[in-house]
Amino acid sequence: MKDPNDKKTQDMLKEPPKSNAERQKAYREKRKSLDSQRLEVFIDKSVSDMLADIVGAAGESQKAILTALIEKEYKRLYAVKNSKLKKYIDSKSNADKKETLDL
Repeated sequence: MKDPNDKKTQDMLKEPPKSNAERQKAYREKRKSLDSQRLEVFIDKSVSDMLADIVGAAGESQKAILTALIEKEYKRLYAVKNSKLKKYIDSKSNADKKETLDL
């Protein structure tokens, strides 16, 4: 049994601390299970500054701001007359149905 006053001897029953790589791997696995997608992109500095301004003014996270902007633009593009986005989504849907029927 370890002396409670002994601060130098490692506790042999404890799991050794995880390395940064192990912690990062566990974090990525957890994020995958939460139905999210990591997005890593490089954008122009001026656009990054604009995003920072929006984030600061709104008091929201970058994730929340980007999610809202993308959802808003998606809905706008989908509602446009002769929408390319709607045609694309419909063609994907039809391809999925055809693939299912082929199985």
